[in-house]
Amino acid sequence: MHLSKTHTMKFLTSISSNVSQTFVRTLFNPFGSKSIEAAKDAHSNLLTNTENVFELQHHTVKPSAMNDYEAIYCDYTSQLINKHAANGLVHTGSWKVHIGNVQNQYVHIWMYKNFPHLDEFLDGSDKDNSMNDKLNNHIVKRSNQICLSFSYFGIPQPRSKSEDQSNPNIYEMRSYWLKPGTLIEWGNLWHKGVQYRPDAKVLGVFSQIGELYNVHHMWSYKNFLHRKQMRTNAWAKPGWSEKLDSFWFIHMAQKGNEVVERPSPGQPADEETPGELEALEENDQLGALRPRLAPIPSDSPGAAMSPFNKYRGSIAWTEGFEQNLHILAKDQYPERAMGVFTSGGDAQGMNPAVRAIVRMGIYLGCKVYFIHEGYQGLVDGGNSIRQATWASVSGILDDGGTIIGSARCKEFRERPGRLRAAKNLIDHGINNIVCIGGDGSLTGANLFRKEWDSLLKELVETKEITQENADKYKNLNIVGLVGSIDNDFCGTDMTIGADSALHRVMEAIDCITTTASSHQRCFVMEVMGRHCGYLALVAALGSDADWVFLPESPPGPGWEEQLCAKLKSTREMGQRLNIIVLAEGAIDSEGKPITSEAVRELITNRLKFDTRVTILGHVQRGGCPSAFDRVLGTRMGTEAVLALMEATPTSQPVVIALSGNQTVRVPLMLCVEKTLAVAQAMKEKRFKEAQELRGRSFKGNLETYIRLSKLR
Repeated sequence: MHLSKTHTMKFLTSISSNVSQTFVRTLFNPFGSKSIEAAKDAHSNLLTNTENVFELQHHTVKPSAMNDYEAIYCDYTSQLINKHAANGLVHTGSWKVHIGNVQNQYVHIWMYKNFPHLDEFLDGSDKDNSMNDKLNNHIVKRSNQICLSFSYFGIPQPRSKSEDQSNPNIYEMRSYWLKPGTLIEWGNLWHKGVQYRPDAKVLGVFSQIGELYNVHHMWSYKNFLHRKQMRTNAWAKPGWSEKLDSFWFIHMAQKGNEVVERPSPGQPADEETPGELEALEENDQLGALRPRLAPIPSDSPGAAMSPFNKYRGSIAWTEGFEQNLHILAKDQYPERAMGVFTSGGDAQGMNPAVRAIVRMGIYLGCKVYFIHEGYQGLVDGGNSIRQATWASVSGILDDGGTIIGSARCKEFRERPGRLRAAKNLIDHGINNIVCIGGDGSLTGANLFRKEWDSLLKELVETKEITQENADKYKNLNIVGLVGSIDNDFCGTDMTIGADSALHRVMEAIDCITTTASSHQRCFVMEVMGRHCGYLALVAALGSDADWVFLPESPPGPGWEEQLCAKLKSTREMGQRLNIIVLAEGAIDSEGKPITSEAVRELITNRLKFDTRVTILGHVQRGGCPSAFDRVLGTRMGTEAVLALMEATPTSQPVVIALSGNQTVRVPLMLCVEKTLAVAQAMKEKRFKEAQELRGRSFKGNLETYIRLSKLR
């Protein structure tokens, strides 16, 4: 199926109140929903359950005459409604192509009670062609189509009111040209598929007169971001991909076209109706609108009462530079200052992020400051806070670690330390901060932001800063980047440094494998990750390890016998070596730690294998960043600067995340809260839930490893 470029359309700016009121009344007409059965009647009788007839008009207008055309068509619409509304004529809507190949095209949709009413209207309208003549003077090309509505869409439904009436809902119309004989099959599939987005549906029709085998689906969303989130969420729901897999579209559709329409601010307010967005937020306290995990089976122990249910699914992202076509101008944000610091454990890819932050900030006209040694530099001030230049970040893309240093800081954990940090920032005119670190570092940054107002008041009272400066820098904007080799932060697909660390682990295992084979040895490879088994799991999957110990999937009673039996069977089949990968936070099902030395002793004592332990340690955090981490750090750093510049006094702090290979912004503390929920789930021995909270990628990798390990 070939889709054309997306078009954006706007409602005509002036439609009479009579027209709009008639439209609103029509929206509340009830409609039924019936299944579409095998063809035992005319297709139209099987596909629809109403006598209403829809006319779709397409007018291509002379570019120089668009304003005149709009005024004439609005008068034309009012005349028709005044004359025929009593007989059931409804002007469903009019739109103007805003972005697309044809920017001077208009689309109008009218609804008639039935075919006799259509005949009556056509007979009556032909008697006065004066208005048509006026329109024709401005129209280059016109076409129309008579359609019937699908039973699963029914009559157009009211839209939920937009939070911002100056930015009303957008409407998406998808048109498909079907292969002959597939209309019934299409209807059967979409009768099920529309249930996945019931509150987004507006109109669904199929052609009767005009271009045949043509169907149109219209959907409504609050904005483009909401559209993407709702569509992605539908794909993640159980059954969607099976019911509306792209194979079926290729099988039934010859081509397709998409238009996205937006009503003008002059239109009457949309009706207040519950929408899918509100429903999701009510059921999921994190407002997960993106791909979500399959629900806990109802027969699972404690499923209904699990305290972790509210954390299930992905965290909804707000927006992002890569999703919005920003037009960035040099020196767009002059007289602003921002600081960047790295905190906690270092990770490859931090330097590319720092470089991107500095250069993007300078490009936009900002002063950018290095805050050396993390929070310690914030507290110490002085020479620890230095202005960065374009040249100061040259040649650091391939450097591991962080050029501005990182350190633990006890002082910042206490209010007096945060008070000193606030004064140091005010002294440098900084009230925008990018924090690169783990969940602990980001939590500290959010606490600092919450206290900012009271810290400034205290500094004014002690005369350490002026009231003028306190007013000037009254808002502290925080944006976080997750720099951690553990990949343990919820809300992002990957953290900065995880890919590079995985490369180190794989290189080490590859090297160990050769010497282990030479001497028929067994190696226990201990990798980092704290309480997250990402590195261990992916390394085991990528190296064909014989066994893996993970904090999220601990072995149950009798695991010692199972491990030894597995290793023994591999040797009996002729294997010369064994690789066991152990996460540093590995535990058994009772929460008891499993150490690499304990595993070595077990194998040596029971199987008499020559078994060695290799603890990779900090080699995983060192060295050059991978290509992936260089690009990831750069993209996230760029997005962080944009997020700071676009922040308002009411903006919540965000963390820049990777979602489906796009950089997006997600609420910082919701991510931290969900990350802490994983640890709590493991502490309470709810390991299945911990695996699901880690995300679909983690669970998928684990299931794949388990399946493959059972094949031999």
